[in-house]
Amino acid sequence: YLGREYMFHGDYEKAIETLKRHLSLPSAIWPDERSASLRYIAKCYESLNDHENQEKYLLLSLIENNKTREPYFQLGEFYFNQQRYLQSCIFFEEMLKIEKRELNYLSLPTCWGSLPYDYLSICYYELGDIKKAVKYVLTALEYSSEQRLKDNLKFMMDKINQPYVPN
Repeated sequence: YLGREYMFHGDYEKAIETLKRHLSLPSAIWPDERSASLRYIAKCYESLNDHENQEKYLLLSLIENNKTREPYFQLGEFYFNQQRYLQSCIFFEEMLKIEKRELNYLSLPTCWGSLPYDYLSICYYELGDIKKAVKYVLTALEYSSEQRLKDNLKFMMDKINQPYVPN
């Protein structure tokens, strides 16, 4: 908890040091929590603009626990922000294969809503696969009626010359 508090207060170096200390403890054996600590370290490195270490710790978080959506989601988001859309798609697609949500304090609601599908729709659009982009924006709209998603759908449907029928 202390490492997270340092992170939330912007003391990233102390957060990294404290979270790494947590990971070295013999009692730190719960994969969900270990993975979360690695993702917090990655978040600190992101805030320090150290994307190499950010990526490293996100990958380590997935190695630590590949049974929950959170590490996949954050890797997908990392690659999306780096405009590495193919890698982003790979991690979001893998994330969606996990259908059972762990109900604990480490489970992120964003992994279970419209956002992963929204990211996938944009990634596939950027990769030139408009049909998959449309498929994923339609799925995102099943979770959210956000106007931006509707606008994205209209834009994509116009690209493939299909009539747009609003819900």
